Amino acid sequence: MTLVILIPNPGLVATPFFSSVIGLTQDLRSRSVPFAVKTYEFSDIMMSRNYLMSYFLSNRRFTHALLLDCDLEFGRTQFFRLKDFGKDCMIAPYPRRQLSVRKLEKEIEANLLRPEGERLSPDDVFARAVGHVVQRGSSRPGWKPRQEGGFVTVPGAGMGFTLISRRVPEAMVAAGVVDAYPAQGKLPIYSDAPEFYNFFGHSVSADGAIILGEDQSFFHRWIFGCGGDVWADTTARLVHHGQFGFRGHYGAE
Repeated sequence: MTLVILIPNPGLVATPFFSSVIGLTQDLRSRSVPFAVKTYEFSDIMMSRNYLMSYFLSNRRFTHALLLDCDLEFGRTQFFRLKDFGKDCMIAPYPRRQLSVRKLEKEIEANLLRPEGERLSPDDVFARAVGHVVQRGSSRPGWKPRQEGGFVTVPGAGMGFTLISRRVPEAMVAAGVVDAYPAQGKLPIYSDAPEFYNFFGHSVSADGAIILGEDQSFFHRWIFGCGGDVWADTTARLVHHGQFGFRGHYGAE
């Protein structure tokens, strides 16, 4: 394996993400895994992802790419769990940055009703209340999830922690499910990514009801356009950092 770590950056990096990446690169070096890091700061996340994926495609010394979002915190073993599973496209699911207080209350109440020895940890109760950035089902006929070794196939998800092999973008180009993106404007992103494709352009769900995000559009092209799979690690424990509005009422204390 020769790895390139791809990090689109809208302008802010969470401190825990920085610490996580340092830990990962230290472990890659200690295990003699060759790697490079490629970042791009731009306000358009779709264009950033297109550039980074095209960079991976155009530079054939890399056999695998790890796509990371700069607001995630992850453990030092997470990457190696995906690497050892060895599929072409794998993700570590991460929680949504949305909290339903009503749902959290219900999960806490349900947990208290469990026998004391079977109660979930506070972290697991919280995880049930926020949910994860994973598409559970598909409107495509015939799609069914499969399980293997603690992983399960999913029809779409966020790409904040995704490990793919070179076969993925090459198969998408060969199948014609992505269009070439000729150089436009004066962005300095074409010189080291001459094979530039629109991997992440927004697409529409099979039933026409939803415009898919750029990451789910990528996965749908891979799954339904190339017959590929996206394998999700069911043991993943990531933290999704962001802002939280603490609504106070001093007189109610």
